[in-house]
Amino acid sequence: MAETDQEFPWLSQATVQQWLKVDSSADAQKVARIQVCRKAAARWVEDQRRDLIDHTVPTSPVFPENPRLVMAGVLAAARLYARVDSPNGVVAFDELGAGAILSKDPDVARYLGRAKFRVG
Repeated sequence: MAETDQEFPWLSQATVQQWLKVDSSADAQKVARIQVCRKAAARWVEDQRRDLIDHTVPTSPVFPENPRLVMAGVLAAARLYARVDSPNGVVAFDELGAGAILSKDPDVARYLGRAKFRVG
């Protein structure tokens, strides 16, 4: 495992870079930005689902590597990375108005198991 993945091993740098289609040999500044976004997203996911942390080893609590949680982390990291060039969340303008990065992603909520669906 790479040194950069030791803090949040369940959400690897390679997984996030692959989703963002950024090669490891890319601009070092891009890779560093992805690392910051990955750590922030991983911490946020862990804060949202503290109930899943395994505390059987008190000195080193473990967060599970669950495909749904990994996807939530990847999507959250991708949103943060997209905001690097657009701090206000506006990514484009067209004839229909501004295109923005959503502040709340319903897919992330579903992957975290926090979505409440209503029928009718």
